[in-house]
Amino acid sequence: MKRPLAMFLAMTALLGIAAGCTEKKTGLKDNDTTLQQIVDAVAEEMGDFYVQMPSKLDDETLENLYSIEPDSVEEYAGDFAVTMTSADNFVAVKAKEGKAESVRQALENRRAQLQQTFEQYLPGPLEIAKAGKVLVKGDYVFLIMLGDPEKGASNEIARAEAVVNRYFNE
Repeated sequence: MKRPLAMFLAMTALLGIAAGCTEKKTGLKDNDTTLQQIVDAVAEEMGDFYVQMPSKLDDETLENLYSIEPDSVEEYAGDFAVTMTSADNFVAVKAKEGKAESVRQALENRRAQLQQTFEQYLPGPLEIAKAGKVLVKGDYVFLIMLGDPEKGASNEIARAEAVVNRYFNE
């Protein structure tokens, strides 16, 4: 009687350990969360300094402006400024398995391109572009370039990043 009970307890302990070691693949706290919900939460947090004159991200823009093939992503959402006097971008992408690095690189390239655009043009957007960040959370990749440069571009980027982080398991 002791041996089967000991075996049962040992198996139960192993299953408990295995269950505790597995991590959700997405990293999202709630798998029902959409990227548009995260975008909306960042927009609400940033208020008037979200994205100046925003345009919604679509397949054509994803491919032509950000150099990301739409078939390499599962989901995306975001806004970018359509005015030449703003570097504002907030892009959220859930890459297909194995594609997060190429999405990250494409968003880094876009950030660098915008930084170069504003180097001899406008100091405020340049600060935002320099402080901009590409944030990777597993298969999720975010381009964060927005905020009020007068409040400190890095602080503004950190504010938006904090909103994104609330949606993910640490």
